[in-house]
Amino acid sequence: MENKQLGRKIVLCEEKMAPWRKGYCKDVLERIAAQVPLPLDAIKEHYFQANAGVVEKVGAAGELRVPKKEEGNRWNYEIAMKQCTDARQVTTDLGMLLRYIMIHERTAGNVVRKGEVFKNLSVFGIGIVEGHYKCGATGVAYKYRDVDAPDIDKNILRILSAISPYVRDIADTAERDRENAVDQANRVRMILRRASMSNKVYPGFFTWENGSGRNYEWLGEEMPDPRFHQLFSETAGRMTDYAYAEGRDFDSQYASITMIYDPFRLGRINDPRAIFDALGNEMFCVTFDLRRLMRDVDGLGDPLPLSRTGMGSVLYANFDQGGHVSGVGGVNGTHAIGILDPDDRVIEKTRAYLLDNFPEIKNLTNNGDSIFSIRYDPASARAVFL
Repeated sequence: MENKQLGRKIVLCEEKMAPWRKGYCKDVLERIAAQVPLPLDAIKEHYFQANAGVVEKVGAAGELRVPKKEEGNRWNYEIAMKQCTDARQVTTDLGMLLRYIMIHERTAGNVVRKGEVFKNLSVFGIGIVEGHYKCGATGVAYKYRDVDAPDIDKNILRILSAISPYVRDIADTAERDRENAVDQANRVRMILRRASMSNKVYPGFFTWENGSGRNYEWLGEEMPDPRFHQLFSETAGRMTDYAYAEGRDFDSQYASITMIYDPFRLGRINDPRAIFDALGNEMFCVTFDLRRLMRDVDGLGDPLPLSRTGMGSVLYANFDQGGHVSGVGGVNGTHAIGILDPDDRVIEKTRAYLLDNFPEIKNLTNNGDSIFSIRYDPASARAVFL
């Protein structure tokens, strides 16, 4: 397939592809590599097939340990991560989730506000704030160093205001992105110290500029346990190599779909990129506390709005000023959104919230025609498109 936008031919290197992905529809893989939108039926068929293979692997792994709640209604995770939503930042995989009890949160710019995800760490666990090269959020923050600029959506402004002024002033993207990861990790440590909690939090960094096998860095003076260093380095290198084997280019960001989900509701396998076997530059994922919308159902009062930084992430990718992520954004994009959750009521409430509160989403999804409702079974990792 000739990519008219990038002017290059897509070539699949089958001998270097992930072995289980060689049976996937090659037309779909070439479209993803060419960074062109997928038809809605192709999105559904591709991820149905990918998820079926994941379900088989989860079943073969046997019964998995599950996270438990401790005193204060907190969970007990071995690894907690704050990541950017960027579709290129694939540094975890199914094998990692099967091995460790992990939780994560994704917001554009890997910005930290309250640090809630890290308050669910085991006393022996580690936290990671993971930045990445060529972060779009820090790039926009640099462009709009005056964050009072009137043309910025208020939800996106919320993200920019969470990036420190000294970071926004750094012109070099490699330096700016690394410094933001360090700064956000320092914020987490301060939050945890105030809460008298363990502050074993480390800034990590994913990059593709160094080539295969050198895609992960630990920033700062302290280093985590060597086993975690090796785990993330090997996974990032392997996932990046698999993406390159399918002809993918990391210079610009692409996504076939924007996935909305609450990782705390998805059980042990709680990452859509693992659930749907997505490689780098394929899926844009944004986390929310979807329980906020269910307060009336749970007898806790009126529903609360979803995170403004989360909504800013969704708008940035798909809808703000034509969308900044190829595939789901721009005038020729599909503007596809997936809502992934175990409960149909949560899915419908989230769908209604998006359509009722964001006219741009309602208009560009044709009244929700390109919003997928996806029911997830945490026990088997099976995802069903409703």
